[in-house]
Amino acid sequence: MDKSWVNFQPGDYDPYLQSEGYYLDTAAGQKIIDFFQSCLTHVRGPLKGKPFILEPWLAGIVGHLYGWKSKITGLRRYKELLLLVPRKNAKSLLGAGLALVELFMGDPNTPEIMIGSGDREQARQMFDTIKLMVQNEQELRSRLHVLKNVIKYPGNDGWLKVVSSESYNLHGANLSAGFVDETHIVKRDLVETMATSQGARQEPIFVNLSTAGYDRHGILFEKYEYAKKVRAGIIDDPGFMPVIYEADPADDWTDPATWEKANPNLGKSIFLDFLKRECERAQQSPAFESSFKRLYLNLWTESDNPWLQMARYDDCVGDLPDLKGRACYAGLDLSTTTDLSAFVLVFLPLSEGEPYYVLPFAWCPGDSIRDRSRRDKVPYALWRDKGHIEPTPGAVVNYDYIFKRVDQAAKDYDLKAVCFDDWGSAQIIARIENNGIEVIRFGQGYKSMSPPTKELMKLILERKIMFPENPVLRWCASNVVIQSDPAGNIKMNKDKSTEKIDLMVALVMGLDGCIRNKVETSVYTETRGMVFI
Repeated sequence: MDKSWVNFQPGDYDPYLQSEGYYLDTAAGQKIIDFFQSCLTHVRGPLKGKPFILEPWLAGIVGHLYGWKSKITGLRRYKELLLLVPRKNAKSLLGAGLALVELFMGDPNTPEIMIGSGDREQARQMFDTIKLMVQNEQELRSRLHVLKNVIKYPGNDGWLKVVSSESYNLHGANLSAGFVDETHIVKRDLVETMATSQGARQEPIFVNLSTAGYDRHGILFEKYEYAKKVRAGIIDDPGFMPVIYEADPADDWTDPATWEKANPNLGKSIFLDFLKRECERAQQSPAFESSFKRLYLNLWTESDNPWLQMARYDDCVGDLPDLKGRACYAGLDLSTTTDLSAFVLVFLPLSEGEPYYVLPFAWCPGDSIRDRSRRDKVPYALWRDKGHIEPTPGAVVNYDYIFKRVDQAAKDYDLKAVCFDDWGSAQIIARIENNGIEVIRFGQGYKSMSPPTKELMKLILERKIMFPENPVLRWCASNVVIQSDPAGNIKMNKDKSTEKIDLMVALVMGLDGCIRNKVETSVYTETRGMVFI
């Protein structure tokens, strides 16, 4: 019997590196591999109905996951598996098989297994795969009761259920095994609640299966960073199995050798011709380039279909000159009183070769900074201490502080007008207008947002705009996701963006005021007339 998996290092992870106090029971590992190959089948594609013969890399994961045991207790070594691998590399199929392993051969005392994901549709994909595996094997069908949202195993009073981040209730759960599919889209609370529900089990297993994401403040990125340190031996955690297949950011992403490096199942469930076509498409579309790198090379990107490559943004960062008395327009985006509010000044160039200068200000409620930093893993407290964000006392943003900043800007600079969004701004806008400052209502639809958004990209690519060293503005820029209509108009979408983009929305509004008063070759004159609303 082939036991080459014993020396296989999946995703460059060496299970022997932190193995003191543990031993490899090859028979135990092989038993689970044999279960896959004798009891489970493929459920889709050209292999549908055929035995699930594990590829060497998958056998390496399964064999080591179940083969390693404690020399003292005899209990299983590994409590958690993180498998990060590009799309179409059989990770969900593996997860389905492992879930059935846990139901049949895991904890003998009423196994409780939960599968979670970011939404109902994603959560059901692995569950439906499990149901098809059961239907394909007579022995499994005879032992299990398959219902709409649960599979029961009367032989050991066990069950397997599915939940999503959209709706879940794990109160009273005593999970023996938890599986999270596509962790990058799953809420932190669901992952942590599932993990902490395993405290009463002797041999719990928690499995995260995912492709790289774009939220570097989310729980998957935390696990990814942790996994790399465990794999490198920096963190000593023998109960954590990190398996990561990815390209290096410095690799040539158009090179088939890079695709092979990142895709362990290349030629089996994902094919070279397919990747070639997708790569050609990505080379024609900067937005899809990011998706290609994330989905097929497992590289972390700044956002989902990001509008802006942050290297381009960074090229425009520099020290601003003395702007006292200079003409400028401002954008004001108040968001909600419990969230981030933004005021951004954009200064008109004095000469043909000078860039537009950007000066941002941001506010948030002071009482929520600690909780916000802990929840979102965004350093609001550090930004506050560095002066990049201004907290206002209490649990909501105090608009008096924003009004004072606008009033001071009018004194320090030649503030021509404040462009604002109608939402929640009536009171402060009335105060600004009563103070003698012109205000311009700015709609948030395609008609208003598309020209300045396109112009902003043009200015960034041509390095004709300069941002200060401001991490809050950069963070907002990295979060921007663009929505477009059939006519090719675009706007920044707050709902689809990964995190806050308020400063970028305010920047676009301020830039619009500048462009209207500095007519030159731009999207304004090339594509459409100038409109405010």
